[in-house]
Amino acid sequence: MKKGLLYASMACVLGLGACEEKGPAIDFGGGPVAADTTYVTTAETPQKRNLIVEEFTGASCPPCPPAREKLNNVAAQNPGRVFPIEMHINNYPQSKPAEGHKYDLRTDDGTSIGATIYGGVRAMPSAGVARTPVGGQLLLDDGQWAGTIANVLGTTTPVNMEVTSTYDATAHVATIRVKVAYTAAVAAKQYLSVAILEDNIVDVQEYADHYEDNYTFHHTLRDFITPIAGEEMLADVATKEAGRVYVRTYTYNVKEEWNADNCAVVAFVHNNDATSKEVIQAAEAKIKE
Repeated sequence: MKKGLLYASMACVLGLGACEEKGPAIDFGGGPVAADTTYVTTAETPQKRNLIVEEFTGASCPPCPPAREKLNNVAAQNPGRVFPIEMHINNYPQSKPAEGHKYDLRTDDGTSIGATIYGGVRAMPSAGVARTPVGGQLLLDDGQWAGTIANVLGTTTPVNMEVTSTYDATAHVATIRVKVAYTAAVAAKQYLSVAILEDNIVDVQEYADHYEDNYTFHHTLRDFITPIAGEEMLADVATKEAGRVYVRTYTYNVKEEWNADNCAVVAFVHNNDATSKEVIQAAEAKIKE
């Protein structure tokens, strides 16, 4: 589990006729304590489906900057619906910091996701779009990204999501609230994952014929608050009925070396079994809203 992370239950203000349930606190072997809040109320109007794109990239990867630009353009064309997550990993040579670098953007979490969710990263640039397979493959080259994103955005989801954050600049602590609301019944197990990203990191990027000293990295994965496999939601609820709401609040220590003004939190609901890792819905908020 992550150091400096505490979980807190979220008190809910319930509408007329709603029924609140609070699960027992869970102690993860001396680590942080987690407590869930859930209730049933009138089902919300369904949101459009949003998605994450987990891009495996590197500062020593010459073809990666054009691919990042393609992805950023697609995200800009779909504001508030496409959330890139740039993952620099430990076990791929093109992901190592470039010569003359100031920062090492590689993370253990990104490395583990590449290995466990995607079965290993064998090329860069490559990315997973909502962890949705195309032709039996989860990792796609950059020529497949835009079309796959459009296809996924055109589908529906039974889940609404909302993420908010407040930030204590003195303590460097973010209080992050994630709300998941079911608009249709779901019987399958589902999981919640929450990640911290940082924007506008200026460092060295390698190109085919030169090094760019002042390249700006965006959507860079800094940490997963949750385990990389996610946390199962509502494990004791066999079928999440329409109107079922799940709320979780995290109190998270933001590292002082990160620029909190440029940090965001991305949360997503997903499957996590032998047949599907698909991301069902996603939402994002600035750490300092």
